[in-house]
Amino acid sequence: MNTIKNIIVPTDFSVTARNAFHYARHLAEKLNATLTLVHVNEYFLPTQELTVSPIADLEINQVSVEAMDAFISEEEGDDDSVMVKNQVKTKILRGNTVGSLLELSNNPQTDLIVMGATGMQDFISKIMGNISLQVARDAHCPVLLVPRDVRWSQIRSIMYASNYDTVTPSLVQEITDFGRALRASVHFVHVSDGHEIDQKVTQTITDAVLSTDGAEAPFQVHTVKGDDILNELQTYAEAHQIDLMAFVSLHHSFWQNMMYKTIIQDISLSTEKPILIMHLA
Repeated sequence: MNTIKNIIVPTDFSVTARNAFHYARHLAEKLNATLTLVHVNEYFLPTQELTVSPIADLEINQVSVEAMDAFISEEEGDDDSVMVKNQVKTKILRGNTVGSLLELSNNPQTDLIVMGATGMQDFISKIMGNISLQVARDAHCPVLLVPRDVRWSQIRSIMYASNYDTVTPSLVQEITDFGRALRASVHFVHVSDGHEIDQKVTQTITDAVLSTDGAEAPFQVHTVKGDDILNELQTYAEAHQIDLMAFVSLHHSFWQNMMYKTIIQDISLSTEKPILIMHLA
């Protein structure tokens, strides 16, 4: 995770998306980053099969533009508003939502995507929740998932949950830099698999943190064990007043299957804390 200067916030104009936008604009202020609100007009048929005329297509885009303006204006009505309309960029895309956002994540200028953990109405929240999880899993940049009922509060403590494979110097340095930018301490919570490598993990983390440039970054290293890893991580987060949880998506591996599908999906539905998904290439 390089210095975050450009944050993307997808919206479907839902309550969940509005909450994610509210959270993102405060985060953008803390990081001195720009904010771009993105809406995807989703078409399920190939373009050549659409019966929408060019005029109708323009009307759809105009409706989206007006909805985006209203979305931002309503957010500005909050007493704690920190960004005004002309400080928020907007972008309207056309196509498949997941594909469009993944393509956008591959843009070198996209540093972070902030999404609601679910979206639209309750009866299809599972579908939209899956969209958020798909984007978080496959994006080329970090993705921050904001549960529907989470409101912005100052991030003072970050929990980075990992196993041996995801404790790499580069990822440790990235989360350390993120914590430093927010003036937050980082709790490296190692999920032990029973092998006698815990000391190596601690040493790797310590060496990587100390090698980062900049001011001293407060950090702690802990190990959790047990059959119910989800419960262990939630218990740790509550006991140490964690404000944000960070996980790594490790593609095509047992760790991804266990951490991502089981823990991240379950915790995104049950936790009241935002979840940052980082990626190990």
